[in-house]
Amino acid sequence: MTQIFEILYNVKDILYKKGAHDGFAEFMQKLKTDAISLQSPDNAIRKVYEGFKIGMPQKWHLIDADEYASISEEGDASRIVDWVAKAKENVLQFAANSYLCSGPTLEQESENSQGQNLHALLWYNLTGDEEIPYRPHQCGNNSPAERAFFDNYWRPFTNYIGTRYGDGAETFETDSPLDGFFNIIADFEKNRNNPKKLLEALDRLVNLRHQRGTLAHLFVNNGKMSEK
Repeated sequence: MTQIFEILYNVKDILYKKGAHDGFAEFMQKLKTDAISLQSPDNAIRKVYEGFKIGMPQKWHLIDADEYASISEEGDASRIVDWVAKAKENVLQFAANSYLCSGPTLEQESENSQGQNLHALLWYNLTGDEEIPYRPHQCGNNSPAERAFFDNYWRPFTNYIGTRYGDGAETFETDSPLDGFFNIIADFEKNRNNPKKLLEALDRLVNLRHQRGTLAHLFVNNGKMSEK
C-alpha cells in the first residue's frame, strides 16, 4: 500500500472519501489486465482491441481551445464537468493504447512470477491466439514466434492508432509513466463538486508533457491552447 501512495500520491487523499474513492476505483477497474477483467465489455483495453479488430477509427473527445481559454468556473460548471468526463474517457483510451503497445508495466520485457511475458500475455488473453509467445523463454530471443507476434499484432496496432516517432510527432501511446494521468484522475474524483478545483486539475492534465513532447493533442483540438 505504501508503494502505491509513493507512485500515486493523490490516491491517499481520497481513501476515506467514499464517493471519491469509489469513483477512482471504478476508473482503474476499467484498466485491469488480468484474464478475467479483459473479457468484460467495460474494460477499456478490451474496447480498444475490439475497435482495432474491425478497423474502427478511435474517437477522441477534444475541447475547443478558444472555449477553454474563456471558461469561467463560476458560470460554466456544467461544461467543466462534461469536459472532465470526456477527458477521463481519453485517458482510458490512451492508457489502453499504451498497455497494448508496451505491456501493463510499459516495459515490453517485463515478466510475472511465472516467467510469462506480460506484454505478450496481455495480447494472448485478448485474442486467445496460442501462437503468441508469452510463455517463459519465448519472448526476448528474436524467435520466429516473437517476430510473428510483432508483425501480426504490435506493428498493425501502432499503425492503427497513428503512433509517430521523431521530433514534434504526435503520438497516441507513450513509453512514459502514466502516473501523472492517474493522479489527476484522483484529483477529479476528490473535487467532483468543486468546479474551480476541477478546472485547475483539467488545466494540469491538458498541459502534461512526456519525453516525446506535449500531450495536449489528446484533449484539445489542434493540439494547442489559446492563452488563458
